[in-house]
Amino acid sequence: MHGDHCAAKARHRASLRLATAAKRAPGNSCTASAKRWNRFELTFAADDLIPVERQSTQRIEASARAQLAVLDQISNGIQRDALQLQHCQSYGSFSSVLRDGNGVLYILNPSMLTGSLAAGRRDRWAEIGGCSMRELHLKQSPLRWHGVVALAAAAALAVGCGGGGGGGDSGGGQGGVQIGVARVVVVDAYGAPVSGAAVTLNATSSPAFATNAEGVALVAAPPGAASLSISVPSFIPAVVQATLSTETVTSVPVILQRVTAPAGGSLATRSDFRPVRSSDGRRLDFEVELVVVGADAQAVTGLTAADFRLLDCQPDAATPAADCLRNAPADHAYVGSAAAAGIQLVPGQAVLPHTVGLLIDQSGSIANSDRLNARLFSTKTMISNLAPGDQVVMGAFADGNGARLPQQPMTMLGTVVNKAAAPLFFTRLDVLAGQSGGQTPLHASIDAMRVQIVGDASLTPGQPRAMVVFTDGVDSYCIGGTNCAQRRQQVIDAARANAVRLFTIGLSGDIDVEALSHLATASGGAMLYADSVEQLIPLYGSLGRLMSLGLPTYRLRFSIDAGQGGVFAAGQTVLARARVNVLGKTVNIPFAVGIP
Repeated sequence: MHGDHCAAKARHRASLRLATAAKRAPGNSCTASAKRWNRFELTFAADDLIPVERQSTQRIEASARAQLAVLDQISNGIQRDALQLQHCQSYGSFSSVLRDGNGVLYILNPSMLTGSLAAGRRDRWAEIGGCSMRELHLKQSPLRWHGVVALAAAAALAVGCGGGGGGGDSGGGQGGVQIGVARVVVVDAYGAPVSGAAVTLNATSSPAFATNAEGVALVAAPPGAASLSISVPSFIPAVVQATLSTETVTSVPVILQRVTAPAGGSLATRSDFRPVRSSDGRRLDFEVELVVVGADAQAVTGLTAADFRLLDCQPDAATPAADCLRNAPADHAYVGSAAAAGIQLVPGQAVLPHTVGLLIDQSGSIANSDRLNARLFSTKTMISNLAPGDQVVMGAFADGNGARLPQQPMTMLGTVVNKAAAPLFFTRLDVLAGQSGGQTPLHASIDAMRVQIVGDASLTPGQPRAMVVFTDGVDSYCIGGTNCAQRRQQVIDAARANAVRLFTIGLSGDIDVEALSHLATASGGAMLYADSVEQLIPLYGSLGRLMSLGLPTYRLRFSIDAGQGGVFAAGQTVLARARVNVLGKTVNIPFAVGIP
């Protein structure tokens, strides 16, 4: 029934074969009776497969409940990663069957799962190219596999249709066609696994397979030279070559580089100019300083007034908060300047060592806005490029229902005393990839980190303090504009009292521009903004100099027109967005302007 079994000391060729357990229909066609089923047979050399106690082979043709029980029993007995099998056809009670010489693993058609049996197990099923795939999460003995086996349906059918020959349960390989297996391991430049990368076998019709949480996917193909394409959003695609063999699983390491893009931020003007309203309250003139960095995190200079435009603002009726004018009786549209009325390049100041508190938002929305963990990669970039004397105290924040951080609202990750120590913290940062969830205690976390960097006696005394706050949303706990403004002012007053400048980094259009801009500019810092995760790396890379206001900035003067009198008044806040042309690339920089 088993064919060639893997005895404790036996050695076998490493091969992958497709055989049938019933006679084929005449000829080489793929048609057969409904009773026919496919079997994928894997045998490994003794060095690759740890011999284990022989398992009994069974054919399960009972109810879905019995089949699930067998699957669950098998999945609890297999070592790490995941075993992925895919087939486009159903054969009687089975979609496909994996046999390894020690036993049979039955991969079922998901249509057989009904009612409560399917509930709670849907995360194990997926649809790829119209084919059913069952994913078994591998754990400890009795069976021990290495990595993930991902068999393209097209390749499986090709093997099944070729070579002729029958083959019974023995699976002896008569007429079986051998193929090699490439174990593709995809990581980023810091060695973190890249999940969800599409791995495609070039020059074939095989569908792409996604890497798992460990960045691993195995692709079956005929022995010999193989070309593989690896792609994932926000990374530069790669093409790698491999030579596959039936004698072993071929390891294919792939390092993907992240895509970067120009970005920018805003500061309060450091000149004596203050916003000026027209006498009828229709027009407002104001000044702002913008910092622009290229994809290489270096300051962009040489821009002209024509490269800066202040966008018009139109309230969105579907947005509960005001879009253009805050703290006013009603939101109101305005027309922005087609180009800056005046421009001045302000040189950067001398760069000094800083003690920095770095806060990383781990609330639930992060799983969508930063699915590929660019914030963690950017943090590694920042701490790996610390200037002499710089030190960074790192923390992550989230709390409430669904939060997964071990300490809430803030989990301390440790202090990076110099760039040589940065790699010691990479693993701690990687853990955060699986710890997003919960609410956004923004203000409470800023207060907690401020206390940490001011009161920790182990940090360099007398060194300037600053804080970097990354978020993709708004504080979950202040209710209403007045309440939020009061709570925000408390945070600003405490930061000022402790001489801590705040630098905020907002990701996506869901941030509260007024809040992040006010926190930063009122404390002497800057608000940085990323439309996309590709802009995070340059922003983080510029922080070492920006802490000291060491990057040159553009001091710009803009005008806005409400189209009627009586609109602009003291105490209001204008929400604005500048659009910058950076060597043909568009950079959007939102900011807020308070009207005195």
